[in-house]
Amino acid sequence: MNCPKCGKEMERFSLDESHNANHGKRYDRERLVCRADDLWVTVETPKA
Repeated sequence: MNCPKCGKEMERFSLDESHNANHGKRYDRERLVCRADDLWVTVETPKA
């Protein structure tokens, strides 16, 4: 994913699994960082 501020590719900081206890759904959670702009993004994608 590209940084929305500078347009450069963001670095993957971490990748783990999260879940919603109310619905029982599981998600892949990816944290991205642009160190130049100190901008952080978290993306959660449902597991199949």
